[in-house]
Amino acid sequence: MDKDWTSRIHASRSKLLAIAAQEPAEVAIMEAAPELRPDGDEGDIAQVVIDGEIAQRIADLRSSLQAQLSRALDQLALGKYGYCEDCGAEIPAERMEFAPETTTCVPCQGRRDRAKT
Repeated sequence: MDKDWTSRIHASRSKLLAIAAQEPAEVAIMEAAPELRPDGDEGDIAQVVIDGEIAQRIADLRSSLQAQLSRALDQLALGKYGYCEDCGAEIPAERMEFAPETTTCVPCQGRRDRAKT
């Protein structure tokens, strides 16, 4: 095991724990349909629809990040942090530094992404 990789993974582990310790951001609940006035036009209605879609996508991204963070914390608890949960290979330190919640190497993540489509 590369000593440099180990020290860099340890730094990523610290980042992961710092992220996990943060209080979840207050999620502002946007009204799906703000009060429309009788004189509202199609542009007003379109903006309401767009705002609702944006709010839904943000909620989906937050949920996905929370799930990934939970998986990374599970890997940490099992002593497998820094290793791909699919193939068991060391995840490059650069990837872990960029995204400490990562639990897969790039090739395995690519396979997962392709399987979703």
